[in-house]
Amino acid sequence: MKPKRMFNEEQFLAFARSYFLTSFPNPTRKGCPAETALRSQACNPIGTDQALGEHIGLCSPCFNRYMELLAESRQPRE
Repeated sequence: MKPKRMFNEEQFLAFARSYFLTSFPNPTRKGCPAETALRSQACNPIGTDQALGEHIGLCSPCFNRYMELLAESRQPRE
């Protein structure tokens, strides 16, 4: 029996990110939340709205924007 290939955390996260960025297109943005809701989620990911989190996981455009906002929220402020 051949052993399964193990991924390290960085490889797994890179795969997951690329998967979510493209696998759930929503060109008409049907059911998408407002920008303010995504920004709020990015600024406080622990205090999340479950429905919003589920939408982000099933909508590539919202996942992409959420990741951008999350990166912005982690940048040091001047």
